[in-house]
Amino acid sequence: MPGNRIRVEFKSDSSIVKPGVTVSISSVSPISGEVLSWSSGAYTNNTDQSEQLTIPGAAALKIVVEGETESNYDFLTLYDGNRQQIARLSGVMSNSYQINGDTLSLRFTSDYSVTKSGVTVRVEQIEALGGDQDHPPSLETSWNLQQYQNNQSITKILGVEGAQKIAINVLCRTNLRTDKASHGSASNLKIAILLQGV
Repeated sequence: MPGNRIRVEFKSDSSIVKPGVTVSISSVSPISGEVLSWSSGAYTNNTDQSEQLTIPGAAALKIVVEGETESNYDFLTLYDGNRQQIARLSGVMSNSYQINGDTLSLRFTSDYSVTKSGVTVRVEQIEALGGDQDHPPSLETSWNLQQYQNNQSITKILGVEGAQKIAINVLCRTNLRTDKASHGSASNLKIAILLQGV
């Protein structure tokens, strides 16, 4: 899709709810380069692990996080190269972020009881985002609506700073024919209505 932003709308009716919607976007023409990844694997109780992923010389990084931890007890915390916190995640994860710089630091911690399948973090080089190290851009590149409620109406703007075109990835698990997620250009041009029963 041309441009660098989309508007996502979600509306539910007054009856059945399903697992929800995940929407993520990325630049169609990232700089080809090195891709790094880290995984917690099937982690154990009382884990406290830190890791640093660096692509030397990268102007900016795209970060993709997928997996699951025990919600509200086991956490993945992401930091940029200046040790500024990007996100603190727990539970089901399907998130993406973009940061300026060539380094992502992460810390993975678990408590003393229940564990889940774990998380994977992938980092790749992309074009510079604009802004500067002290004032990075703040566009979100993914949105995850889990277990929505009846009669809910939500609008979210997602963007990739500096992108000429974007790719849109949608996982939509809603009540067939009654709950709807749609996305369009930021200027309200409707692109698609997505329906999927589970």
